[in-house]
Amino acid sequence: MPRTPPPSASLTALKNLGPRTAGWLTEVGVADAQALRRLGAPEAFRRLRATFPQVSWLALYALHGALADVHWNTFPAAVKRQMRNAVPGAVPGEVPEGGPPSAPGRGRRRGR
Repeated sequence: MPRTPPPSASLTALKNLGPRTAGWLTEVGVADAQALRRLGAPEAFRRLRATFPQVSWLALYALHGALADVHWNTFPAAVKRQMRNAVPGAVPGEVPEGGPPSAPGRGRRRGR
């Protein structure tokens, strides 16, 4: 059963969120777990992308996973697609700068 950190928990206490992402979130006005819950993953991601265009879809999955206390990579492709479609102002199918919507190193191999 997933654990739920206290509302005032630091962002780094949440699954999937390390110091770099927590710092970026703080810069866009998301200071703690409670603020992230209140705002929601899609809006938090939209803010991240507006300020840090290099942020990829992986951050969106990490934010959702942080709120659900699950690893971001456990979401099936259909759920990840729904997450992307829920981002305000996102273009369906868009691949933000910073990489494709898959894990680094897991893309197609060259020559195939």
